[in-house]
Amino acid sequence: MHESLDPHLLGTRLRHGIPVTGPARTILDVCWVADDDLTALGALDEMLRRRLVTWAKLWECLVVHARRGRNGVARFRRILLKRWGKRGPRGVFVRTVQSLLDDAGLPEPIAEHGVKLSNANYRLDLAYPDAMVAIELDDKESHLTDKAFEEDPVRENRLKLAGWLVLRYTWDRLINEPNVIVDEVREALRVRSCAA
Repeated sequence: MHESLDPHLLGTRLRHGIPVTGPARTILDVCWVADDDLTALGALDEMLRRRLVTWAKLWECLVVHARRGRNGVARFRRILLKRWGKRGPRGVFVRTVQSLLDDAGLPEPIAEHGVKLSNANYRLDLAYPDAMVAIELDDKESHLTDKAFEEDPVRENRLKLAGWLVLRYTWDRLINEPNVIVDEVREALRVRSCAA
């Protein structure tokens, strides 16, 4: 038995009138106390089989708790990657980064923000339009194609010439370096607010 200093991160639910941790946090806690990955994988598989947890909630739990250095995070990351792979679907990627930035106390970025330039119209994955800070989330499926290879640099150059500061992140960086992402976005917003 253990006590949390961050009760707002427990994702509590009521089961038969008793408050319990939410499924994603429960799997993280199992990762902390389990003797091996097999036990943790069993808990993950059972939660997924019963549809008690979504991948979006699992990734969000990992990112939020990894930033805080919680026990069990390394095993939690390992079992998630083992069961699912290294890339999240587009919506999960965007929502998880939004959640990470919100948890860090940063303003909420706008998802799918439209930018109209004289020579093209673009949609930014996440943006702080007032500061002209764009956050682009690069997944392998969308950005490792011949078309993306040719078009992505053109798009980024046009945005930069229009005054946008463009930050690019991959799924691996989100999972393995959430603190770096938070620090870079915070610094981008600080630099842009000083320039205004």
